[in-house]
Amino acid sequence: MAFQAAPLPHEYMLVGIIGFFVSVFWLAGISKTWSFAIGLFCLLLVIASFLSMGTDATDEATLDIIGGPQYAAKKRKTIAHKRS
Repeated sequence: MAFQAAPLPHEYMLVGIIGFFVSVFWLAGISKTWSFAIGLFCLLLVIASFLSMGTDATDEATLDIIGGPQYAAKKRKTIAHKRS
């Protein structure tokens, strides 16, 4: 059985990249310990975003769970709904 990660929103990667650069360049002058800790956390966000991009397909049930009630109320035409 292959590893399947849940798809993450694109904001995770955006926050990870911006946060990493802020922690490396701006926080490094203030505190090296906090700069390392925040930089490591943001780097993990970027890695998790890359891993979630590797999934083959996203089914409608997964999108309902991630999107919550607002998504479940919408009818999406771009993703075909599969019935088992």
